[in-house]
Amino acid sequence: MNKYENRVIQEDMKVLKESEIDFWKLNNKTILFTGATGMLASYMVYFLIYLNENIEKFNCNIALIARSKEKCDKRFGEHINKKYFKIYLCSLEEEILIPEKIDYIVHAASIAITQYFEKNPIGVALPNSLGTYRLLELACKNNVESFLFFSTGSIYGKINNKKMISEQDYGILDPLDTNSCYSESKRFGEMLCKSYWKQRGVKSKIIRITHTYGPTIDLENDERVFSEFIKNILNGQDIEVKSDGRAVRSFCYISDATEAFFKVLLDGENGDAYNLSNVNANISIGELAKILIDMYNDKKIKLKFLQRNTDKYVENKFANEIAFSTRKLEKINWKAKVSIENGFRRTIESFEEN
Repeated sequence: MNKYENRVIQEDMKVLKESEIDFWKLNNKTILFTGATGMLASYMVYFLIYLNENIEKFNCNIALIARSKEKCDKRFGEHINKKYFKIYLCSLEEEILIPEKIDYIVHAASIAITQYFEKNPIGVALPNSLGTYRLLELACKNNVESFLFFSTGSIYGKINNKKMISEQDYGILDPLDTNSCYSESKRFGEMLCKSYWKQRGVKSKIIRITHTYGPTIDLENDERVFSEFIKNILNGQDIEVKSDGRAVRSFCYISDATEAFFKVLLDGENGDAYNLSNVNANISIGELAKILIDMYNDKKIKLKFLQRNTDKYVENKFANEIAFSTRKLEKINWKAKVSIENGFRRTIESFEEN
């Protein structure tokens, strides 16, 4: 697992510091995270650590809700012992009792790895539904300055006859489909965020995330196709595509995504949702494999198309293969900067250092 000290991560932190994030809004504030040890929110925590350690007179208190102190230690190392760092070991399924004043909440606790959708659908659904309710109640009690809910592009369901999906578009979702434990519970979580803003004034924002990758991927447990490709490159193995490779996905590098998370948290409209995607990195799985093979041609890696093992694969019948509009996000001064080639090169370099 890549930690804060990793060279690539440190370079990304410097880039984020020079970005459009108005991080001084977080000075002398307390920001509470769920899912902080995961791939996405860990970069937000890393950035706050970086600011605390490198910006004079900047202090942001970091509070984590977690089930395992060991995971926090594994991800954040010695920084969990800093004065600005606190860990609360509790479950999102129960009332959340935190004595200190909370100014911001980022709810990123969610299982997004598809192999768990069939194995543990309850565990997938509850953090997005009941967990969101518990946190919104906490946000209400603390009169937080902003609440950010990590949602997903899969809430749109299947949309036909569209070239670009905007935040106002919706399609078909089957609540009895295996994948829907994730997407339907995210829809419910979004509805709660909007309801708490309208009825109780909780300043909630929603970010709908598409495929994001970077140095904080859990290569041991993440079986998504781009994670498998990274493992293949690192191990010098042939890339095996267990389909025809024509499925199209949009891939956003983690530093671009992290800038978007902070932008929506700090500058987004209350009760509103924002797509997060890299519109310049909307390619097929087969194309991604070929790009990676060309980038590392010295490894003599080959591309193989294999028949999928349907016993292990959970098919999403309602996945879209069209782009997600980011115009709303661009209106608050965000734009993806990292190309497919540079993003995957940086990700692979981060693991080569270990």
